[in-house]
Amino acid sequence: MLSSDMTRNNALMQDIKARTNEFTTSYNELAKMNLPPEERKIINQIGDIRQSYLESRGKAIEMAYNNQNKQAYDYYLSLSLCGFAKRKCL
Repeated sequence: MLSSDMTRNNALMQDIKARTNEFTTSYNELAKMNLPPEERKIINQIGDIRQSYLESRGKAIEMAYNNQNKQAYDYYLSLSLCGFAKRKCL
């Protein structure tokens, strides 16, 4: 990760989890709203992209946590929002 100090790495992991949970809560609230069809379509696309992103990010974080920092960074850079979507970017 960013530090060789495991206490610092654990704090970073907790921060990542907290931010992810906060976004998930906000996204879920938005997804429950009564939206016009076009907006619903976009929200669904964001949900699909987000799932791919979280899976890929998890892989990069796991590598970094295991001190495979260069591999994790290279892997993360190789990804893009369009790549997560596997279709035309939003």
